[in-house]
Amino acid sequence: MLSPLLANIYLHQFDEAHKQEKSFLGRLTRYADDFVIQCRTSAEAQRALGWAKRQMEELGLTLHPDKTRIIDDATGGYDFLGFHFRRITPSRHDARSRAVFWPSRKSCQRFRDRFKEVLASHGYLANGKDWPKLRVRINRYLRGYGQYFRRGLYYRVLHTLDWYVNERLGRYLARSQPVGTKRRKRCWTDFVLWVRTKGRVLQLAARQDWPKSAPGAPVNIRWKAV
Repeated sequence: MLSPLLANIYLHQFDEAHKQEKSFLGRLTRYADDFVIQCRTSAEAQRALGWAKRQMEELGLTLHPDKTRIIDDATGGYDFLGFHFRRITPSRHDARSRAVFWPSRKSCQRFRDRFKEVLASHGYLANGKDWPKLRVRINRYLRGYGQYFRRGLYYRVLHTLDWYVNERLGRYLARSQPVGTKRRKRCWTDFVLWVRTKGRVLQLAARQDWPKSAPGAPVNIRWKAV
């Protein structure tokens, strides 16, 4: 895998070759060394794949064998830049296909792993005064993730991640309770309720806290991605 800087240097010739190609090869979208080519038909997708392989050979590079494939996004989606892309027909009364996307499974798993690191790096709460500091760190991470991934049809996926955050925080706060013979130990579910109502933790799926985003733009063609 190339770094973004090296990828832009190496693949600049690839971009220019696509611009100068006279035969239609679809729409190229590239970021660093990841790219997709959107085509109208299966034949165009096959031609685009062959062209991409030849261009990479001229640059001394090869396409990743596991990540390079032709997909009909009307029957199966693909992951690109952290999102899962799919093309759907909203209903039988609306024949226009619509491109939709949401955070991919891999992105969601990275979110969970990173959130665990955020909690682990803080350690246990020594007292209630430590909570504001932890909340700032958590909200900073959630805000960065949400600003990137709150696009397309995000609500169901981000709602699941919200529940994960609330549960992890509830269990974390329950483990951090002061111990003593006269103290009543609270269940972690009590802390989940507190986080949601009084903890002031950012909720990724809370529509009122984020700008609205369109669920997808209508299109007139079906395309395939290489």
